[in-house]
Amino acid sequence: MKKMPLDSSLSKTKSQVILEYVLLALCLCVIAIRTTYTEGPVAQSTTPANLTDNLYSLSVSAVLFLMFVFWFIFGFCSKRFLYRFTAVEIGLCLFCIAAVIAGFAASNKREAINDAVCLITPVLMTVLLVQILDSQSKIKLVLAVIAALGMVSACQCAEQFFTSNQAMIDQYEQAPQTMLEPLGIQSGSFQQFLFEHRLYSRDVRGFFTTGNSAGSFAILACFAALALFLDKFKNRQPKSSVSLSLIMCGVAAAVIVFGLIITRSKGEKR
Repeated sequence: MKKMPLDSSLSKTKSQVILEYVLLALCLCVIAIRTTYTEGPVAQSTTPANLTDNLYSLSVSAVLFLMFVFWFIFGFCSKRFLYRFTAVEIGLCLFCIAAVIAGFAASNKREAINDAVCLITPVLMTVLLVQILDSQSKIKLVLAVIAALGMVSACQCAEQFFTSNQAMIDQYEQAPQTMLEPLGIQSGSFQQFLFEHRLYSRDVRGFFTTGNSAGSFAILACFAALALFLDKFKNRQPKSSVSLSLIMCGVAAAVIVFGLIITRSKGEKR
């Protein structure tokens, strides 16, 4: 892990430093909620389960958007405003333009706006994290949280792989309506076909909608765990024994890799 020569927080006001710590804590909370909230399968838009998922997505998006706007306004009004430009802004601007054009052409403009906002706000959080992660301690904290969440997701994937997927199949075969009715799915409909395809595919998805999403997050968490492991290995004392923190980072990386393997890609032959 590359060492920063200077902590840029030294050039900020005390109120800016406090605000950025609060925003960092909120970002970590959003990441934790997003990676541990079990999403329901897509059903009719009038079902309570789907309405709950929509409310959850919009609430998280609103929090992220307000965090970025508040940070930008507060920093811009201060005397020591510092913005780190990245290549993300170019892609974000192009996506916003495409979203506006698609919104005018969409038949359901409200859904188009909701989907665009849900896709844009995580990118805004990424830009925000680039601005507030100005020290090694903050970076290590974020990496540790992501690695820990990767382990939690891997444990959930293992539980699905070894136990719950088969249990859900057995429950569905005994009483299909007990699982279809809460989702608003009618027997013999195309929605039931999709539900059964999802069920019998035994998709190991962790807390996400698909195994691909769980695998993508596992890759991110694996890199976070490896970064911490390499940092501990590089900074270890030459004559000292292997530290507990180094072992924990190695175990975390191994657990996450195991979770990544059992998720399996959709394109993989089953």
